[in-house]
Amino acid sequence: MGLLKRKPEFIITGQTPDDYVPIGIVTGIANAGTLGKDEIRSAIEKAQKDLWSEAIKLGGTAISNYRISRAPSGNASLSAQSIIVYGDAIKKV
Repeated sequence: MGLLKRKPEFIITGQTPDDYVPIGIVTGIANAGTLGKDEIRSAIEKAQKDLWSEAIKLGGTAISNYRISRAPSGNASLSAQSIIVYGDAIKKV
């Protein structure tokens, strides 16, 4: 958990800023349980922590092209209540 003490510079849904370079695609996954509003919010927060942890491992300082989606139905490895967050780990050049 020591890795998560460092906070991202930013997380944006837009493209990578000009003074940053992408260093890898990262994802986070969490189960939202009953898909109620509070459960979804909690699952997104947990998935974001996983996402940021993966970005740190790659040397990232921020996330661009951030997206949130539900797991596709019929996926054997994820439940229908799974929330997936993903984006590009990026760092300043």
